[in-house]
Amino acid sequence: MKWVYFKSDKFKAEPDEAELINPGKCGRQLAKWLGEKLTLRGYEVGVMYAEDWGFEFDCILPGKDKALIGCQNDGTVANEWACTLRIPRGFLHGLFRRGKADPALDHFQGALSDILSKESQISEVRWE
Repeated sequence: MKWVYFKSDKFKAEPDEAELINPGKCGRQLAKWLGEKLTLRGYEVGVMYAEDWGFEFDCILPGKDKALIGCQNDGTVANEWACTLRIPRGFLHGLFRRGKADPALDHFQGALSDILSKESQISEVRWE
């Protein structure tokens, strides 16, 4: 799993988000925006759904790997955001490939980095 953190005033909490996820959390606007940007790049983006921490959607990568992208705010600072990027793998894959690079995940990280870097209202991008 990879995390990307950044600052932006572009995204806000929507009025009904508090009913769908934990208090103080949001991420629907970010998930919608990111899904649109990925669609414009030719990725097949799935339906967005609420989690207790924010919003998530799936995305089909080249080679037909499925990535899950989670979008959420920091919860304490209004303009701090985070996205998770992961490719669900089976138990044996995790057991034998733990700590090794995942080319599909690395490729997708590059696409997300490019999307975030081209948005003028996003700053201080860092990956972990």
